[in-house]
Amino acid sequence: MAHRRIIGVISTRTADTEQRELLQGIIPAAWAQNTDVVVISNIYNPEYDDEKLATENDIYNLIASPDLCGLILITESFINPTNRAQITALMNARVDIPQVAVGSDVAGFHLDHCLMLNTSDADDLEDMTTHLIEVHGFTEIDLLTGFDNSGVSHRRVEGYRRALAQHGIAFDESHVIFGDFWMEQNLYAVAGIGESTEMPLLKERITAMLLHSPNCFALYGVDSCVLSDVQTEYESSTALLHLAEQALSKQVQRAQEIRQKEHYEKLIPVRTQLYQSEDGAPTVEQLCRHYLISAGHFRKIYKETFGIAYHQDEIRKRMLHMVYLLTTTTLDLSAIVSRCGYDDYGYCLRLFRQFTGYTPNQYRKMN
Repeated sequence: MAHRRIIGVISTRTADTEQRELLQGIIPAAWAQNTDVVVISNIYNPEYDDEKLATENDIYNLIASPDLCGLILITESFINPTNRAQITALMNARVDIPQVAVGSDVAGFHLDHCLMLNTSDADDLEDMTTHLIEVHGFTEIDLLTGFDNSGVSHRRVEGYRRALAQHGIAFDESHVIFGDFWMEQNLYAVAGIGESTEMPLLKERITAMLLHSPNCFALYGVDSCVLSDVQTEYESSTALLHLAEQALSKQVQRAQEIRQKEHYEKLIPVRTQLYQSEDGAPTVEQLCRHYLISAGHFRKIYKETFGIAYHQDEIRKRMLHMVYLLTTTTLDLSAIVSRCGYDDYGYCLRLFRQFTGYTPNQYRKMN
């Protein structure tokens, strides 16, 4: 019986979105050619060397396996210079099989026998910026471009600048932000966002965005996601993520404690319906008729379970929806107030100021 051919795909942190999407294209194409795929990847991908994780990268020694008939390298996933040097040495030793590198020509890779495949980072950013200007009418566009020491980051800026110039928009360096913007599963970390006073605003906006994502309700309804934050001097992505994971673990522990409460299983569908409802949440009276309990008992067990009264949770949901509309739309305030379920314009604005510390107009200008 003939052995099936095997291609090795070399990457880091394949759970990340970009790597996952590339594999979704590579694997079916390989199977169609009667070829299997082996993914050679670490789990963590720190920017700087970390002795605790050094042995994890021994997995890349599988590049030398005689069972492999070809190699595909995802270049941009490697942000550590030591990893790049390691992969370069291992791939250059494989003169016996074809090799393809997918992604930008990243500094630190010196591949002698490798075919490079990539689109233009500058052209891609030019196209995206042009789309935002011409289709959506945006004229103030921020660019989160990546590490300052990366050529890819600066090529993105080049494309961004070209699009602005073509539309008569002045380039402003303050709108270009270099830094570490990697996304962990269930953890969104942004480094260098500015003053610490901006953190509560960022948390509100991220919470509002999550509540409008179907994935947020996938496992435990509205409690599927937890959000935390850290404020620290930036040293490395490894240190920042370590601090963020510590803060996040406390929120996860609290969520797990809530899920162990006596009435959680009965009440989480109620809370999820509250946050998902577009036509207004069910009233306490409606819920009491459904569950055959008194209003007083319902209010008591709801607050004991979630740490917030039902009517306060309803206000919170409406205020987060208002944050979402102020952040993502150009609707006038009267339309937003109506969409949030309020007939009394002044009352809604007072609630919003209590919730955020700002008037809606002030909040929108800070967006």
